[in-house]
Amino acid sequence: MSFQLSSTDINLRGTILMARAADTEQNWQDASLDLDTIFGNINGDLVFGEQGFSETADEYSVNVDDDGSVWLSATLKTDDDELNTSKICLDEYIMNDNGELKPVSTN
Repeated sequence: MSFQLSSTDINLRGTILMARAADTEQNWQDASLDLDTIFGNINGDLVFGEQGFSETADEYSVNVDDDGSVWLSATLKTDDDELNTSKICLDEYIMNDNGELKPVSTN
């Protein structure tokens, strides 16, 4: 089930993505997912399938655009110790599995 279309009250607490996610019976469940376990930093860019992006982040946030898409934005250190702003659409990498937030399969 689509994360963005089936969740509400989306926010970030530290690196934990928090939301109220609908289960298959349309009941709202408290759901969370640690974004540090699925996103990393490769030379200043957020990358799915890596870990620990926050270790090299100057700042980061989750934002919901006008169209409802959910984005993780971060200012990350590059290999040259510069700062780069990177943004990644969480809708492409996170799913709602019966009221639980989970990463999409990398297979």
